Amino acid sequence: PNLGLLKQERLIVSFNNLTGRVPGRFLNLEALNVLMLDGNNFDHLTIPSVIYDMPSLKVLGLSFLNLRGEIGADISNLDLTDLFLNNNMFEGEIPAAIGTMTNLVRLHMDDNSLEGTIPTELGDLVNLKGL
Repeated sequence: PNLGLLKQERLIVSFNNLTGRVPGRFLNLEALNVLMLDGNNFDHLTIPSVIYDMPSLKVLGLSFLNLRGEIGADISNLDLTDLFLNNNMFEGEIPAAIGTMTNLVRLHMDDNSLEGTIPTELGDLVNLKGL
C-alpha cells in the first residue's frame, strides 16, 4: 500500500535503527524533496542507487550510515540545495563534478576518509553557505 504517501514532500526517518535496503518504492514519491535517512542501519555500503532517480529531491541526508567507497560523480546529477554525507567511511577524492551543483547551499562531507585536494570547481558554488 502507498499509505497516501504519493504526495509526500518530506521523509525524515533519521536515527531510528531502520535496517534492510532503501526501498525502490521511493521512486513513486514524485513530490519528495526532503529525504533524511541519517543514522540508521541500512544494508547499503554505498549511496543507494534509487536516490539518483528522484528528480524533485532538494535535501538529502545520508550521514552516520557507514557508507563506504568513493563518492561518485553521479551525485552531481541531483539538483540539491543540501547534501549531508558526513560521518561515513567514504574514501578517495571529492568529485570535481560537485562543483556543477550550483544550487547547493549546504555541503557536509566531514568525518570521512577523503583525501587529495579540494577541487577548485567547488569555488563555482556561489550559493554555498555551509561547507
